Amino acid sequence: MQALTRFVGLLTAPLLIICSCASMAHNKSDVITLYNGDHITGEVKGLSAGRLQVGTDYSQDIFLEWPKVARIDSRYNFEVRLDNAERLYGNLSANDKNGELQFTSIDDVRTLDMLSVVEIRPIEETFEDRLDYSIGATFQLEPELRTNQLTAEISYEDRESITLANARLSESVTKISSSEGNQSESTSAASLKLERQRWTNRGELYRSITSSYEMNEALGNDGRVSVGAGLGRYFIDRSGMRLSASAGIQGIVERNALTDQEDRLSRSIDNLRIGKSPSTLATQDYEKWHRAAEGFIQSTWRVYEFGDNDMDITVSGNVYPSLSDWGRIRASASAAVDWEVYSDVYWTLSAQADFDSDSDASISGGIPGNPSDTPVSTFDYMITMGFSWKP
Repeated sequence: MQALTRFVGLLTAPLLIICSCASMAHNKSDVITLYNGDHITGEVKGLSAGRLQVGTDYSQDIFLEWPKVARIDSRYNFEVRLDNAERLYGNLSANDKNGELQFTSIDDVRTLDMLSVVEIRPIEETFEDRLDYSIGATFQLEPELRTNQLTAEISYEDRESITLANARLSESVTKISSSEGNQSESTSAASLKLERQRWTNRGELYRSITSSYEMNEALGNDGRVSVGAGLGRYFIDRSGMRLSASAGIQGIVERNALTDQEDRLSRSIDNLRIGKSPSTLATQDYEKWHRAAEGFIQSTWRVYEFGDNDMDITVSGNVYPSLSDWGRIRASASAAVDWEVYSDVYWTLSAQADFDSDSDASISGGIPGNPSDTPVSTFDYMITMGFSWKP
């Protein structure tokens, strides 16, 4: 429980910093024209994930679905990214034809198809403008199982890089009926992952540096820290869809509640021969940190569906083959469907699965003095639903 308390602090601190940021913006003189003929005068704050954010003096920020925007006229400078990963710097003005933008830079004037534009960012943006974040709370209630989960995602992007952070905190409580009455068994899991992607040309390979912290009682993982580096690429990066993948090498330091069964048994026998208690070895193994090297292959696929209520679908998978513990493989996968039910509020259905071939349920309780009372398996999963806030 202390580990969960510390993790809650790590989860909430960055969000408090975000909410306390103050921003400065340019004058609200940009004119946005929709295909239905409506005109909106305000400040273009950016285009991301297929939605154009516009600030006005008479209401909160407005989010417009990009395919419904016919023209933009502004005298301010923007950074524009096209679906072929090309980046342009200049100002936007309306063209004579709907669905086209006249882009003027220092040395060039171009006509852009608006559907080829996947991102717009004001050059005058502040730190807060570059941040994108979301907070979610999901749960599962069954007669014999209760699962609670908190999630948070933060991203910060500039011209040459993007920094991503995501955190997850979950707890599952299972009711067990026995001759002694009803009892509850609780297991918890937590993860915090940081990744920085840096590129010269986003359409080509990017350099990735990652670090993470994980714990999962169901898999016998009492704490794992990893640091690694690799290369990745955006295979699809356009309005409505993004697919990226990366691969590399990382080092890990971990503490497991269970160690190799044969090694523990043989050393327990040795302790008995010299007159030591078998529980002494179990305590020593429990407190031992294990160091290893492993590769990683990870990918993320995200789809944005537009309509009266936006829908986002995100699927990610990670595989970690060990380079020092031959035969060991770790893997994780997650999927989330976010459906907008109110402005910035989404109904979320999520699934998470984790696998570690080094965990073994047959060890639990089979070693004298085993300090773990929680059954350990090689596979853990959960399916939850709830709400997310994506401002």
